[in-house]
Formats: sequence, C-alpha cells, structure tokens
Amino acid sequence: MFIVDRQCNVRWCSREGNSGFSPHIAVDHISRLKDGFNNIEFSLEGEDNTLWKVLAINFPYEGQNDILLFVDDITENVRLRDELFMTSRYSALGEMASVVAHEINNPIGCILHNFDYLQRCIPDQTNTEDAEEILLAKEAVTKSLIRMKSMVDELRGYTMRQSEDYSQVDLAECMKSAVSITRFLIRKHTHNFIFEAASETPVFGNYGQIEQMIINILQNACYALTNKSQAISFSLEKTTGYAKVVLRDQGIGMDEQVLKNVCNPYFTTRQERGGTGLGLSLTSRLIKEHGGYMEIKSVPNNGTTVSLFFPVS
Repeated sequence: MFIVDRQCNVRWCSREGNSGFSPHIAVDHISRLKDGFNNIEFSLEGEDNTLWKVLAINFPYEGQNDILLFVDDITENVRLRDELFMTSRYSALGEMASVVAHEINNPIGCILHNFDYLQRCIPDQTNTEDAEEILLAKEAVTKSLIRMKSMVDELRGYTMRQSEDYSQVDLAECMKSAVSITRFLIRKHTHNFIFEAASETPVFGNYGQIEQMIINILQNACYALTNKSQAISFSLEKTTGYAKVVLRDQGIGMDEQVLKNVCNPYFTTRQERGGTGLGLSLTSRLIKEHGGYMEIKSVPNNGTTVSLFFPVS
C-alpha cells in the first residue's frame, strides 16, 4: 500500500510496499483521477514482467490531495489461469487428435492390406522396359504408407500418455520419443543433429510431462538456429544423484537480460512468429515438481546449452 502525490512520488508506504512495485509506472493511469473519478482500478506490467493489480483512490493526507494505492502482485494468478487455459486447449486438441488418428489409422491399414493384395494379383512385369520404375513406385508407395501409419501411431501414443500419474520412467526412452515427435521440425532447421541416449536410465516421474519438457527445449533449440549447417547435440549424461538431459545448439544465443527473463511466463523473443513465452516457464515448473532443476547457459551468437537434472530412481 502506498500514499503518493499527483506525480507518483511516494509520501508513505506500508511494510509490504517494498515489494518491487514502482508507483511511477502508474502515473498515466493516476492522471485519470483528475477527471472526476474518486477511484480507478487497472493492471500494469513491471520491467521484470511482474503483473500488478492496482486500486487508486483520492485520499487527503497531511493537508494534501494525495492518492492511496492498493497494490497486488497477480503474476502467479495470471500464470496459473493461462496455464489452465492452455492445458484445457491441449486436452481438447489431444482428444481431437486421438479421434483423427483413429479415423486415419483404419483407412491406412485398409490401403496397405489391399495394396499388398493388388501387387500379388498384378501380373509379373519384371521383364518389361518399365520394370525398374514400377518397382521403385511400389516401394515408394509402401514406404509412404508405413511412414503415415507410424506418425499416426505416435500421435495416438502421445495423446494416451497425458495423465498425472507418476511411475518409474526410462528417461532415455522419453528422449527418443521426443526426438521422434519433433523429427520433422529438426530436419527443417538442421542437417547436423547428434543424438546419444543409448543406456536405460530410470527416473521417477510422469512420462508425458517429461516428454513435454524435452519437446519444449528441442523446439527452442531448432528455432534458435539461423541456418541448417548449425548443429544441435542432444545427450543423456549421469552425475552424482542425477540423470542430466543436455541439449546444445549453435544458434543465436541469449544476452544476460534475455537469459534473466527466459523462464518468466509470457517472456518471448519470438512473439511475431507465434511464441507464447510459456514453454520454458512450464518446463521450469515441471522439472521442480519432479525434484530436479534446469540450468541454462548461453552466449550471444555462440549458442545455448540447456540441462535438465532429474533425480535418479
């Protein structure tokens, strides 16, 4: 709570007034009290992306026509609200994806079965001048159908894993699944992707949430690259008491200011390209819920390293 003059200079504040809120950011709103309003309520965003709810009231103090400010930090409430909204959207999309995958899976199976049948029914054409082209066409159709079926199976599996249950999870398997799901994005951004996670590494957690954390950092690494020659290396390492998922990219990197805010809700450097600023924020929260932590190191124009530390079962 603050008492300020009309220029937002602080004349008094409560003990809670030293919460990081600067009344000067409210000066434009407070000027509206001159227009006959006895009180106004508004929201503000601070320099550190903190969200504030402010109630301003005309308040005589020590003979001056000052203003009483009631200030409430609503950052966490808004973050939880938006995460709940995004979760409900993801849940709806997951249900839709599951239905679509089921509906697509049946025709693909039918086509594969009948294509195999047609190949056996069509007379042997290995002695014709177009034999090689016919064989290549058959192989291309078969591979494409199998690829489509594999994508549908992965989509169905991903939607089925979105539960809240914790159990013993193979971290290496989560990494392989995340790479498989994002493989087209990876191929789009780099020709140099190095992946090492051969050994089984059990951790206690939620498979779907761990997979989502890894997908989030993989996506960020891809978006950080400026050309396909830049590399991404993705590995699983073991330290004392922890299994460490390490993702290194040779992308644009981050300066100290960006690095300081990168895990804050809604902070994004890709807003014009659809970034929401919730990916790393969600990852940071989930890794803590799993008893671990996230470490980010970055140098401008020299890449970023993100490490996720999971307690070993």
